[in-house]
Amino acid sequence: MRITRKKRLVLALLGMVLFWPLAHRALVAEYGLNPWKFFGFAMYCVPVVDPQVRLFVDYGGRVELLDTSSPDFARLRAEMAAFIRQRDLWGRLAEPDRVADVVFELLTSAKAVEVEVIDPFFDTNSAKIEVERLRYMYP
Repeated sequence: MRITRKKRLVLALLGMVLFWPLAHRALVAEYGLNPWKFFGFAMYCVPVVDPQVRLFVDYGGRVELLDTSSPDFARLRAEMAAFIRQRDLWGRLAEPDRVADVVFELLTSAKAVEVEVIDPFFDTNSAKIEVERLRYMYP
């Protein structure tokens, strides 16, 4: 039995359509990728909830939660928004390095910065929205 090029192409495409949803689901579960991206089928069963970012600044022994609502921090808010968009797409593969860099540029007296990412996710076991808190330390 001879398989023509068209049949091979159809079989290859059919194989991709059959196996990509499984691979996509594994990527979403492992790395927190956005289920609405990368041609996945998991998008229909997961609500989209944006992560939140909190910044804690160490001024040499005194740690404070940074209030970014001041007009002086417009650049920092823009960088945080860019990070949230990146995080929405790439999940835990995206790290807030540039956010911390901007904090150090704006606050020269800062000794360390802790970026806390509050990342809501859909827990498939409980069928509830749970929260994962990830902390990134920058000396």
